Amino acid sequence: ARDDPSAVLNHINRHFEYLWDTSMFATAVYAVVGAGKRTLRLSCAGHPPPLLARGGEVSEIPVTATMLLLMTSLGTMPCVEHALQPGDRLVFFTDGITERHADDDTMYEVDRLKAALRRAATLDPSAAVGHVVKDVEAFAAGHEPDDDQTLVLAAILG
Repeated sequence: ARDDPSAVLNHINRHFEYLWDTSMFATAVYAVVGAGKRTLRLSCAGHPPPLLARGGEVSEIPVTATMLLLMTSLGTMPCVEHALQPGDRLVFFTDGITERHADDDTMYEVDRLKAALRRAATLDPSAAVGHVVKDVEAFAAGHEPDDDQTLVLAAILG
């Protein structure tokens, strides 16, 4: 069922079973937002946990990550549920954002991402994403990324 995050990730993993004995792997987070009840249900396979921006504060959404995809059977995966409020922002990102390096080999890391999101709290969602992208690029100061970089912001309307 598409509304069961654990089942979806298990289905994807089984679909690519032919890759289990290769050196390939993937991380994933699957989330379902119940708009009527304002709930978030999610499961995670080795992926960074999403962030919740609420009232100027930014925190990681607690979720237990399981084994990476494409390695072996995932078995029973935890699925957590969180209550959402109008005005909340859910921020999903790949580790290419937080592991972006500067010339001195320091990484951007989750704390910098949280700080950039706090500074963008009053911006509309599109501008907030633009703000974070500019912050990551300014941090890296021309140092090319080593990995893919994805950032998705979902705003919970009132």
